Amino acid sequence: RPNIILVLSDDVGLSRISCYGGAPFKTPCLDQLAATGLRFERCYSMPICGPSRAALLTGKYPFRTGAVDNGSSIIDPEKHPTVAMLLKDAGYATCAIGKLGQSAAEGDPAAPQRLGFGESMLWMGRATPDRYWHPRYYRNGPVLQGRPDEYGPDLTHEFLGDFMQRHRDQPFFVYYSAVLAHWPLVRTPDSRDESQLVQDMVAYLDKQ
Repeated sequence: RPNIILVLSDDVGLSRISCYGGAPFKTPCLDQLAATGLRFERCYSMPICGPSRAALLTGKYPFRTGAVDNGSSIIDPEKHPTVAMLLKDAGYATCAIGKLGQSAAEGDPAAPQRLGFGESMLWMGRATPDRYWHPRYYRNGPVLQGRPDEYGPDLTHEFLGDFMQRHRDQPFFVYYSAVLAHWPLVRTPDSRDESQLVQDMVAYLDKQ
């Protein structure tokens, strides 16, 4: 049974991936994945965040789940089981990393478990800047308030590495819903100035 890591980036479309012609963005790691895997040239998605996430997790069109816009995209797992629930029942260790706030209520730390995730490190907010510096995340339920000098994507990435290491002897499923590179545009640990923050954020996502 293969390990599965589903990587979803926030506001990073084809125009920001270099193997799709997205200059001036440089994404060598994603390009390498594309070169050694399968790269789609025709595909379809919802134009906004919440319905896209609900469709990925449930395998259902938005009109079937009711997740037709960002304001009504919370998943009811009793009516619409998620892929994490099915894999957990099949013996997989399951983990959600990054952003889940469109698919679950913002202040509900128990939501990841109901959606099938045994472990989680999640930014559950909406329209707040604390996904990046001085981050505020739910770590397996309780709130983790990072320091002003801590970068949220680094904390979630460390949690991901620890999860994979601990579960290396059994199949695992990771829903890696990265918070990069959504607004607000802020510097990354690798940024040198404020002149190209979007490129910096996409490059940091690619590096991770």
